[in-house]
Amino acid sequence: MKIFSQNRLLVLFLLVAVLLTPAQKALAGQPISIGNSLDEINITNKTSIYIDYYDKINPKSILGKQKEFKPFGETDASGSISTASYWINVPLTNSSSSEKELLLEIKKPHLSSVTLYREVAGKLIEEDTIGYSLPFDVRQIKHKNLLFPIKLKADAEQDYFLKIKTETFFQAPIVLWDPIAFSTNNYLSQTGNGIYYGVMIAMIIYNCFLFFSLREKTYLYYILFVIGFTVMQLIWDGYAFQFLWGDFPWWALRSNSFFIIFSSIFALQFTKHFLQLNIVAPLLNKLINWVVAVAVVSLLSPFMVAPSIATMISTVIATVFVGFIIAIAITVRATSREAVYFLAAWGLLVLGVIVNLLAAYKLVPLYAVIQNGPKIGALAEVFILSLGLADKIKRINLEKEKESKKYYIQSLLHNSYKRMEEIEDTPALIESGLKTLQEATNFPNGVFLEHGQDGWNISVQHGQTIDANQLTVAEELMNKPQFLANIHNNPFGIQNDIHSLLTIPVKVAKKEGLFVVFDENQGKLQNFEAKIITDSFADQFPRLLTKLENYQNLKVSAMFDHLTNLYNRKYFFEQITELFQITNSFHDQSSLFLIDIDHFKSVNDTYGHMIGDKAIVFAANIIHKVCHTSGIVGRYGGEEFIVFLPNTSQQQALLLAKRLVAEMQQEELQLENNSSLALTISVGFSTSKPGKSNLHQLILHADNALYQAKEQGRNRAVAYQEKVRSQVY
Repeated sequence: MKIFSQNRLLVLFLLVAVLLTPAQKALAGQPISIGNSLDEINITNKTSIYIDYYDKINPKSILGKQKEFKPFGETDASGSISTASYWINVPLTNSSSSEKELLLEIKKPHLSSVTLYREVAGKLIEEDTIGYSLPFDVRQIKHKNLLFPIKLKADAEQDYFLKIKTETFFQAPIVLWDPIAFSTNNYLSQTGNGIYYGVMIAMIIYNCFLFFSLREKTYLYYILFVIGFTVMQLIWDGYAFQFLWGDFPWWALRSNSFFIIFSSIFALQFTKHFLQLNIVAPLLNKLINWVVAVAVVSLLSPFMVAPSIATMISTVIATVFVGFIIAIAITVRATSREAVYFLAAWGLLVLGVIVNLLAAYKLVPLYAVIQNGPKIGALAEVFILSLGLADKIKRINLEKEKESKKYYIQSLLHNSYKRMEEIEDTPALIESGLKTLQEATNFPNGVFLEHGQDGWNISVQHGQTIDANQLTVAEELMNKPQFLANIHNNPFGIQNDIHSLLTIPVKVAKKEGLFVVFDENQGKLQNFEAKIITDSFADQFPRLLTKLENYQNLKVSAMFDHLTNLYNRKYFFEQITELFQITNSFHDQSSLFLIDIDHFKSVNDTYGHMIGDKAIVFAANIIHKVCHTSGIVGRYGGEEFIVFLPNTSQQQALLLAKRLVAEMQQEELQLENNSSLALTISVGFSTSKPGKSNLHQLILHADNALYQAKEQGRNRAVAYQEKVRSQVY
């Protein structure tokens, strides 16, 4: 979702310099090639557009206007408000050998009407029509943005046309998606938006409690502003139409203008009372009163005029509102605590909008943080303004502060332990533990000392450098946790004088170490806080470390064959079962190798089982070297190996099998008496038929082909053929 399209009303005062940047031109009109590996592609600037200013051209005659289509990026259509119809040509080419099912997404949720046409034999066939002028339930795909499912035949071209009408600002960012990639992206987007709106609603509820408790009018204006701003964001994101008024298109087309004006009114009212402008800036206060009066009257405009006119009115009011925010910021500056909160809050929101707009003009990279800059800024603004209001309430006594600190430390430690429960790497667990101690103590410096064969070494270090050559650890420090304050010496080789130091020893089966966190300045950590930290951490961290070591040992034994370090049979089939189902569902071919070391019994009988084991490891290493980049390799049992190759045709499998046989012939197993042992392998492989094969059949066919390879003399690869049964290579 592009927040840029929703915050266009801020362009007048934010982008004077940016508007001078020349727009990037893109190739358009050429077919958009869709390959095998498509996840997401923004095709906006690869399309072409024709603007029917009088809305008179029908689908029968638009094909005759194709020479008049212009590349989308070379037009000034985006951002205009017009009654015109916008025809967008989307030429697609499926360059893969299989049919493609894709999703075409228009990331402008509040377009009035979008119709998708498919060109067939010189005619346009209407596929679907959706938009704000129609109820939400008519959509095939129930999503906040405008989504059309499309199909592309293998190695074929297909032209699509979009006819768009809108009564607000026109924009049409078009993206093609693989359905699975879209589902993943949609999940992440919904999660992020859920967090955002959850925080906004929480802030509304929190401040409602404060309002009913304190009866402070400023809180009421603040709550109404946050409600209006949140609903405005819901409208911009498309969630309002999806969940609130999808059955009322008339209101959906007008709601955006209404809530822009609504939010501006109560933002000004809140600002006026929060900063006490009637005292600090009386003239500015009077001007705001006039603007608010005009804005209140303008609240009726969405109900009385066309949506396009209401949009322009709301844009003007929002621009005036932004101008007043700037004027207020210049006037009050940082003259009070409230002013500091105000400047910080609105400053972060404006900063978020600015970086988002810069990314829209490609002056900075479009990272996820930048793309969501306005929302992050809005969260920061709401949060900071709420803090500014809460700063007026001074009711916390010393005991409550102590209880609050206890709760904070316990919550921080509890949450940290929960995060550490999910860590599967020992160095990362130690790193997380050290960071947790630094957060809990608020000490900027920390180190984890590990005892090994060569004595004490620095494993992890944050902040001030410690001289590793001067490491000395007193024995009493390894007996129990210590919290020391007002230290006048330099323990552990610390270069500078320190004031406070906390140590926690760690002793588990495979590791002995010491956590040390310290502060050069006089810290605020009190004894009761240190006791909470040391008692909890000294109990929980060794448990987590022991649990992790046990898990790692169990995981290795459960996944890998102890001799070859390949996947064992059980874990191999756990890995490939779902992968085979996925490839099969997309009608892709998969191949499977069964590999046997030739005359292995003779090797065992002649050289003994130790050499036999070396032969198995030798063959496993070659098979892994040749096949691991193409598929999944496992030990099937004894001297047999198995390889699963997703998205691999029989011809591709044949080339890999022949390479594997040749590689085995070229290398010899070196024995201890400077002699060598030549080994060969037989490979039987089978390839699935899309939609018809199952994994069990694939293995049986490969086993049949392996039997044929042995019958035909070994040292070869044989493919399973249904009619001929097998074919040797």
